[in-house]
Order: sequence, then C-alpha cells, then structure tokens
Amino acid sequence: WDMAEIDGLPDYMKIAYRFIMSMYEDYQVDAATHEKSFAFPYFIEAVKQISRAYNQELKWVMERKMPSFEDYIDNSLSTSCFYVIFSALALGTKSVTKETIDWLLATNPNIVALIKLFIFIHSIFHLKRENKGGQMLTVVDCYMKEHGVSKQETLCKFAELVEDRWKDVNTECIAETWINKEMVELVLNYVRMSEFVYKNREDGFTDPARSFAPLIVSLFVDPIENIARFVETET
Repeated sequence: WDMAEIDGLPDYMKIAYRFIMSMYEDYQVDAATHEKSFAFPYFIEAVKQISRAYNQELKWVMERKMPSFEDYIDNSLSTSCFYVIFSALALGTKSVTKETIDWLLATNPNIVALIKLFIFIHSIFHLKRENKGGQMLTVVDCYMKEHGVSKQETLCKFAELVEDRWKDVNTECIAETWINKEMVELVLNYVRMSEFVYKNREDGFTDPARSFAPLIVSLFVDPIENIARFVETET
C-alpha cells in the first residue's frame, strides 16, 4: 500500500494501481467525513486478507493439491467477500463503532456461522458454473474426497447443513446476543439474498432473465401498470 513502489510495476499495471489507490484515498476521505476514520485500516486489512485467500486457492490449483474440507472452509471465510463487503459498509451504518468492527472481524462464531451458511447455499446451487472445465476447486470436491462419497450424497449433506445453520441463526436472532443488531441484519440479509438467488435449485446469478425477470416485473412493473389503469378509470 505504497505509491513509492509503483516504479516496480509495468506501465499497464501502473494505470490500474493508481486507480485502485485513488479508490482507497476516497474511502479514507469519506471515513473521515462520517467520523469513522477507525474503519479505514480494517478495510485495507480485509482486502489483504481476501488477496491472501485467493492466492492460497491458486496455489492449491497450481500444485494440484486437494485441501481438507475444513481448510477449504476456513479459507472460504475470506473468499466469500463477507469481510471486505461489511468493512466497506461500516461507513454507511450509523450504529457501527470500532468495537463493532473488532467484534465482526474477530472470527465471531455467530458471524462465522452465517458465512458458512452462505458457503453451503452457494456450493449447492453454484457448483456447475464454478466447476466448469474442472479447473476450479470447490468445497464439494474437498468433501467428496475426504469422506469418500458421491456428489449427490455431498449435496444432500450440504442441504442438511444449510437447515442446521438456519436453525442456529434463528436461535441467535431470538436470543438477541449480538453486539450490533444493525450490522447483523445486513449480514443476515446478504445470506437471505443468496438463498433467494438460488431458489428452487436454479442459478439465478448466471441466468437472471429466467429467474429474476418475472419477479421484478410482478413486483415493480405490474403494480405501476395496475395503478395507471386505476387512475385512468377514475379520471
């Protein structure tokens, strides 16, 4: 994170590096404006963390090494993008304090449970796209090899894990033991959104026209048209 090192890069990468650094400068200014300067170093550390995790995945692929299921899950806590996203959202979340981010990033078991829930949901319905060409490692591959089970058995197990994690999350929601409810709601809604994206075993992320378009029309287009017809009738 040092512009003094830019001369060590080829010219085409200097352009990208300057742009990236300018984004973090903007973040730092915004953080100060919102009196949340404490969030800036956490955001940088979250970006470093996800970079290390992506690099680890690349090493596993290049070395043709299959990690254990737990090692893959631990690494996926970073590659899921949760910590990067929610470190960035700290600026727009009024109730977030330094203590909130400490709690969020300190491998809090409740947050980890939510991230694992996201990973299992994602792996069940996103497997085909991720595993295209057989070059990318997936958590499903790791579980299959470690436990000596088929793909179908693995996906059934993950479906059970999703149900179990939802039970744990709902229990915690009722108990309200979380430090910052506003931040937890953001994390929880992210997981809810993920399950919705892959509802009915369809990959809405890859094929949104088939999955999302009818829903968007029914939510936003049809009501407007119905109101317009009603107004026209009344007038």
